[in-house]
Amino acid sequence: MDRSSDVIDVLLVDDDDDFAALAARRLEADDGGRPLRVEAASDPRGALDRLGSRVPDCVVTDYGMPGTDGVELLRAVRSRVPSVPVVLFTGRGSETVARDAFRAGVTDYVQKGTGEDRYATLATSVRESVAGFYAGTDETLDAVDGGDPTNPTDSTNPGDPTDSGDSGDPTDGLGAAVVTDRESGDHGACRGLEDRVLGASTMLMSAAPDEVDTKIEWTLATVAEFVGADRCRVLQYDADHAVFDPTHQWTAAGVEPRGLSIDAHPEGALGWLVSRLERFENVRVERTADLPAEAAPLRDRCAEAGIGSFLVVPLVSEWELVGALAFEVTDADRAWHDHEVYTLRRLADMVAHTLARQRRMRELERRNRQLDEFASSVSHDLRNPLNVAAGFLSLAQETGELSHLDRVETAVDRMELLVDDLLSLARQGRAVGETSAVELDGAVQRAWNAVDTREATLDAEPHLGRLSADEPRLRAVFENLFRNAVEHAGPTVTVTVGSLSAGGFFVADDGDGIPPADRARVFDRGHTGSEDGTGFGLAIVDRVVEAHGWSVAVEASEHGGARFEVRTGGARESAGSEGSGVASPDAPGEPERSAGSDDLRDAHVTEDAPEQSTDD
Repeated sequence: MDRSSDVIDVLLVDDDDDFAALAARRLEADDGGRPLRVEAASDPRGALDRLGSRVPDCVVTDYGMPGTDGVELLRAVRSRVPSVPVVLFTGRGSETVARDAFRAGVTDYVQKGTGEDRYATLATSVRESVAGFYAGTDETLDAVDGGDPTNPTDSTNPGDPTDSGDSGDPTDGLGAAVVTDRESGDHGACRGLEDRVLGASTMLMSAAPDEVDTKIEWTLATVAEFVGADRCRVLQYDADHAVFDPTHQWTAAGVEPRGLSIDAHPEGALGWLVSRLERFENVRVERTADLPAEAAPLRDRCAEAGIGSFLVVPLVSEWELVGALAFEVTDADRAWHDHEVYTLRRLADMVAHTLARQRRMRELERRNRQLDEFASSVSHDLRNPLNVAAGFLSLAQETGELSHLDRVETAVDRMELLVDDLLSLARQGRAVGETSAVELDGAVQRAWNAVDTREATLDAEPHLGRLSADEPRLRAVFENLFRNAVEHAGPTVTVTVGSLSAGGFFVADDGDGIPPADRARVFDRGHTGSEDGTGFGLAIVDRVVEAHGWSVAVEASEHGGARFEVRTGGARESAGSEGSGVASPDAPGEPERSAGSDDLRDAHVTEDAPEQSTDD
C-alpha cells in the first residue's frame, strides 16, 4: 500500500471467477478519478493470505460466498490489516445486511444491481472510501501524536484542559473527552449516536434521486436532536467564490431559524473558518466568545445569530471540498467530544457520497434524454430527404426521364449534410476533453479562417484575453456563430467579437436580428430560418457551452442584428497574465493545498485554549 501513489490498489473478492474478472476490468477502465489497479480473487481464504504479503488501499468483497460472507471476511480483514477501507459489493442487499456490515466496520455498501453504471458507482465508492477512510485515520494519528510543537493545545501545554499530566496511563494523548466518556460508563450515548448515523447511512444509500433531499433533512433532524444541536445544515461549497450556500436545514422548535449564514457574508469575512474547511479540518468551537482575534468576524456573526458553540465538518468527495455539515448550539460550553466528531465526520462522508450520487444520476438521466433526442433526430430529419430521393428515383425508373435524378442528387446531398451535422452534434455534446488556457484572439481568427465568410467583415476587439477551455470545442462555437451570421445576415455582414465584463464573450452581427418570440427556440435542434440550413449549428453551440459549464443567450445587437453572449461566470484574464482565465467546472483551478494531503486535522477551540490546534 503506497499512500503517495496516485494509483489506488484494490483487492476484489467474489466467488464468481467470471464476474470478478469482469468487475476488475470495468473498475480499471473507469476514468472518473484516480486510476484503479485491481487484483481479483475468487477464494476468500486465499484473499486473506494475500494480505500478508501485499496490503491494498481498499478491499471490495461480495456478501454471500461459500463458507463465509462479506461481514465475516470484513472482520478477518480488520483483524489482519485494520487500516484498510472495505466496500461491500453484493446482490443480496437488505437493511439487515447493511446494518450488520456497518456494525462490523464496513466503509461503504454498494448493491450490484444491473447495468454498466453499477461499475461506475462502485469505482466512485472505492475512491471516496479511500479518501474518507484515510482522512479519518489521519485524524486519529494526529490525536495520538503528542509531540507537535506547533499545536497550541498539545498535551505539553499546561493550559490545555485535556492535559492529564504524567500519569503513565496508556490512554494519555487520546483526548480527555474520550477517556471521560469511557470512565463514566456513558457507552449508551456513543452507541446511540452510532446507531442513528448507521440508520441514516443505510437509508441514504438506498435513496432514489428524488428522495435524497427529504431523507437528508430527516437525517439532520434525527442526528441533530440526539446531539442537542439547535440548528443543523448542509451547505454546498462554491469554490469560485469561496462561499457556502445552504441546501438542507433543520431547526429545533422555538429556535430562530437564522443561523450562521456563511453565504451571506462579505468576501473574506469568514476566512478563518473557510480556510480550515478547505484543508479538510473539522472546526469545533466550545465557546464562540473566545474565538481568536483573527476570527473576529466569525465571533461577531455568531453573537448576532445567538450561537454559543458549533461544530462544522467538511463534506469531501474525490479529494475535493464540496460542502460542509454544520451543527449549531445556542448555549456556550458545549464540548464536542472526539467520538462525536469522528462519528459525525463519517455521517458527513455519507452525505457527500449521497449528494454526489444524486448529481451523477441526474446527469445520467439528462444524457439519456439527449441520447433519445439524438436517436429521434436521426429518424425524423433523414426521413424527408430519403423519401424525396426514393420518390424521384421511382419516377425516373417509371418514366425514363433522367431529369428526376437531379432531385435525387439534391436529396442525397441534403442527407449527407444532415449526417455530417448530426455526427458533429453528437460529438460536441460529449463531455469536454482536456482544458487549457486558450488565447481568444487566436481562436477567433482560426475559426474565421475555417468558415466560408464570403465578403463578410470581422471586427474583433483586441486583446480578448484567455479562457480555460477545450480549444477545438471552443473553436467550433465560434465557427458555428460565424456561419450562422453569414447565412442569416447576408454575405456582406459585419461580425463583431468582444468580451463581457462578468466573464465570457459575445458575437454580434448587423443583420436583421432574431424576433423576440423566436429567441427561446434558436438553440433547439432542427430550428432554422434558412431554407438551406439544417438547424444544428446553434444546437452545437448550446451543447459545447453546456459541456463547459457555461451559458449562452441571444439578444438584439446595438445595430439591430443578433448578439450571442457566452457567459462563463468569471472575470477574464488579460492576455499577458499567468493562468487560465475562467476555470470551468470540468477543469477546476488547482487549490493551494494538495488534494491528497495527509494533513487532515481538526481546528479545535476550547474555553482555555481559544486558538487553533490540531489535536485530532
